[in-house]
Amino acid sequence: GGAMAVSGLVAKITGIAGITGISLTQWLTDTVKALIALGAFVLLLAFCGYRLYLVSDHLLKEHYPKGYLPLSSTAKFTTSDGKTFVYELWRHIQVKRPALRKFEHRFEWSGTKVPLVRSDLQSVSPVADIPGETAKQVDLTFSQTRVYNEVEVVHILMDLDDSDGVSQPYLRQRVEAPIRLIAFDVELLHAPKQYNGEHAKLCRKSIEKGQSAVEQSLATVPFNAMTKSFAFQLHNPEPGFDYIFSWEKPPLASAARRRGDKKAWAA
Repeated sequence: GGAMAVSGLVAKITGIAGITGISLTQWLTDTVKALIALGAFVLLLAFCGYRLYLVSDHLLKEHYPKGYLPLSSTAKFTTSDGKTFVYELWRHIQVKRPALRKFEHRFEWSGTKVPLVRSDLQSVSPVADIPGETAKQVDLTFSQTRVYNEVEVVHILMDLDDSDGVSQPYLRQRVEAPIRLIAFDVELLHAPKQYNGEHAKLCRKSIEKGQSAVEQSLATVPFNAMTKSFAFQLHNPEPGFDYIFSWEKPPLASAARRRGDKKAWAA
């Protein structure tokens, strides 16, 4: 009933318009027609652009799951007393998504106290646990959204408290994609003179094999007694491995004195 009434009304209006010679196009000026055509064209372009964005974003996610290509990574570890440490990480990345707003940084700290994380370049979220893993994560938000192929410098600074002496002396960098350089710099400013002659070592373990991976030795690095540091750069490391830089902890002079050790190393 209702639908038939509406159809009848439309038919009557159409008939009257035909009799009087009036059509819809005659109601419109040339300017209005042009604006309608322009609006339709803009909508078509917007739709095509949106579809292109979806396709390109899908392809980029397949090739770059994290949304970026790593270029270099430099880790620095400094302590002046063997109890409190400063860990600093610089990463150069190239954006491989239409837009990238933040960088997700996962890390593992073998100490018992939660690190204090900050950055000179990005705003940092609170440290969060990753469900089902021992690793933790912070999000570093850029000052402005980065777009495809732009290069961003990511900076992370951690204050680490190991006053209970639980932490293990190593740095690890995971390489999942081709990268030009990873570098390690360890400053043990409290090391005594007798620590000269010690060596750090660089090893790697397969990511895919997990806990069953066999550790492969890559290099040994002598201690620099002048700067009280270990330093090593690895160019074009093979992806698919965790690269682990480890060393022996220098003894704490105060602890040695408390034990009354006659062979205590003098700082």
